[in-house]
Amino acid sequence: MRMKAGDQLDHFEIIEPLGEGAYAETYKARDTRSGQLVLLKSPNPLLFADPAIHQRFVRESEIANGLNHPGVQRGIDPGKSRTEPYLALEYIEGETLRKWLRAHQGKVPIGQAVGWGIELAEALAYLHSHKIVHRDLKPENVIVGNDLRLKIIDFGTALLEGARRLTWRHLTEALGTPDYMSPEQIQGERGDQRSDIYAWGIIMYELLTGHVPFEGDNYLAVMAGHLQRNPKPIREQRSEVSPELEAVVLTAMRRYPENRYQTAGELLADLRTLPRGGAAPSPSPSPSPSAPAAPLPPAARTAAGLGSPLSLGTPPAASQPVAPGPPAVAAAQSGPHSRPAAGSPRPATASPVGGVRGGGSRPAQRALPPPMPRSGVAGRVPVTERDLSPEKPIGKLPAPQSKGAFWGFVAMIAGGFIAIVAIIIVLSVVLRK
Repeated sequence: MRMKAGDQLDHFEIIEPLGEGAYAETYKARDTRSGQLVLLKSPNPLLFADPAIHQRFVRESEIANGLNHPGVQRGIDPGKSRTEPYLALEYIEGETLRKWLRAHQGKVPIGQAVGWGIELAEALAYLHSHKIVHRDLKPENVIVGNDLRLKIIDFGTALLEGARRLTWRHLTEALGTPDYMSPEQIQGERGDQRSDIYAWGIIMYELLTGHVPFEGDNYLAVMAGHLQRNPKPIREQRSEVSPELEAVVLTAMRRYPENRYQTAGELLADLRTLPRGGAAPSPSPSPSPSAPAAPLPPAARTAAGLGSPLSLGTPPAASQPVAPGPPAVAAAQSGPHSRPAAGSPRPATASPVGGVRGGGSRPAQRALPPPMPRSGVAGRVPVTERDLSPEKPIGKLPAPQSKGAFWGFVAMIAGGFIAIVAIIIVLSVVLRK
């Protein structure tokens, strides 16, 4: 790290270094003019001479300083005259979603996962409406704020629609992280808003099941999984997930872009109409004739996804237990849960990393926003009736599962070779007689 606590960079005072990545160093700092905390992102001087990296920094700066949405990290000071290149970004108290998941091991509560899914989809809808494609959406690039709201960060690989390619496509290093990369990005394409929707689906799959859909011992096995394997159904791993929620996530994860949601608005339309907050209905037990079962308290029924939907905008009573985490989805609504016509997305409503000092005890669950009105669109297909059958693999060779599968293949080849040699030896002995 080039700077330490107490150093001055223009009108920013360094409070502490936060981390160093492949392309930049990040610092927590204070604006001496306003007293505001900021995140400074300073590119590595040794790499900044590379024209492609320089242009990428300029693009990230242009994107960050033009953003203004509660679900996206924004630029603070465009800084027309600076002593050196750097970004001044909103400082976010919290931790990355990856650190949060490691600290809270296991599957995320369904209502919490769906609430977070809506927040991410709303942020994506905002970005896409401004012709911005993130292209590297993953838990490491999402901050869980102290208020448990999510913010998308790090636009170093983001794409402005219409911007020229920084390098020739066949020489460009793959952008994104293999676990969350869309098949078209793996194939070397630039990706579009449907690539972000695919990454959203992978994150939701991980929140609901506790793991990503395609795993392997090396990145090649993971990348091949996106191209050639089919994800294991969510409800086979977690039966309390509703068929509607599973269909929404798997639609976002379709291998071919034309089979996914085409816009984040389409995705939001289905998310906001999930019944029971995305939880599967519980079978009604037969009441005992001698002792009828007492109903669960409202808070317990809410946490379990049973009974009437959540009362929007009304915080739970202090005496009732509250399930921690972000809100569940809006109240259950009747009617088909389907996809709007292409080209008619529904408007979205209006947390390197800011401070990664969150954790500890979770704050109380916050009040839910009011539901968006549903617009009736003729010809919409119910979400559970969409074609989610296995898609044709991309490529001819089977995807490698892991190192174990590789060495199994090697053992098979070696065994066949030994068998052939043994047959030749036996034949030579027989012929000599």
